[in-house]
Amino acid sequence: MSDSTKNTIFYNIFACGRESASDSSGDNTWAQPTYFEPTGEFRLVGNYYANYTGADVDGDLIGDIPFVLYSAIDNAPIKYGAFDVDGDGLYNFEEYHEGTNINNKDTDFDGLSDYIEVKISGTNPLNNDTDGDGILDGEDSQPLLVNQTILDGEDSQTLLVNQNFFTNTMIAALIVGGGLLFFGIVIINYTRTLKKSNRNKRK
Repeated sequence: MSDSTKNTIFYNIFACGRESASDSSGDNTWAQPTYFEPTGEFRLVGNYYANYTGADVDGDLIGDIPFVLYSAIDNAPIKYGAFDVDGDGLYNFEEYHEGTNINNKDTDFDGLSDYIEVKISGTNPLNNDTDGDGILDGEDSQPLLVNQTILDGEDSQTLLVNQNFFTNTMIAALIVGGGLLFFGIVIINYTRTLKKSNRNKRK
């Protein structure tokens, strides 16, 4: 990379050839602060280079020494991170920064793989019930939305029956109320008719 400048390059895999990547311009940034789930902090993350030979003493998948790209430097090269040990679709370095287990496809045992939770569904790969409604994410049709029906201890049929009962009760009340009103009007009219009849007899 010689003609391109002012770029920020991170979370890439340079795995081909003896010289994975180079930058002769010296005006590009090869690492970026990235959110680190286990500690809730931002950490510098660079790229993976097949020809990087630095050590990783603390086991955080970030090389202990920078990777030199001619005129530029990657201060946080990814070490061994371009592998996917558990075969879930997430590279080791992605799992490390999400806090998931690189040896387990489904870290929280909710029925969804770590890859699906991180890349597709948006659920928490470290919490098997993301919305806290008592249903495992893998069994929940809406894992990001609290199922109020379940929290209330009622199923959908119960709510439907209750709704129908309320509706029927209101209709019955209206019918009865209407009948009583009609009956009252009839009584009033009948009373008025009797009074008129009595007055006519007196004359």
